[in-house]
Amino acid sequence: MLDLITSLFFMNSIASNGSAASCISYDEPHQLYHRSMEVTDYIAAIDPDDLVGSDGVPFSGFRDVLRQDRANVHRGQTTDSIETPDSFFTTPERRGLFESMNVVTWCYEPLEELAGRIESGTVAGFLEVTVFESTVHPGNYFIHIATVG
Repeated sequence: MLDLITSLFFMNSIASNGSAASCISYDEPHQLYHRSMEVTDYIAAIDPDDLVGSDGVPFSGFRDVLRQDRANVHRGQTTDSIETPDSFFTTPERRGLFESMNVVTWCYEPLEELAGRIESGTVAGFLEVTVFESTVHPGNYFIHIATVG
């Protein structure tokens, strides 16, 4: 089991944008969370305002969109009533961690497909995003992203 957790933080599979990526089977989530602790969990709605920076230039990566979504929420610039705040991405420095976090999805929803829907703003429903920190390697974070609805 430790091998699985270690592999989540030092993964060999690489997404098209060069970031580390992995998936887990829906019926075995307990293996993912062993030796880690949940830091925060929130619901995100990817709105048109999340797809562009403050300069109006469209983002080219899903991590940028997720970061902008959190910035908009913490600035009070979201209008979606189902979107929830989080207790972790409250500062620009913390939102910058999106760039280095490993991303985990359910295997039935491959990261490359989900990332494309996030980047284009065509996510069906909402995203449930959960941030975990390794208890074996403190300071190593990963996020689990799943669609809801």
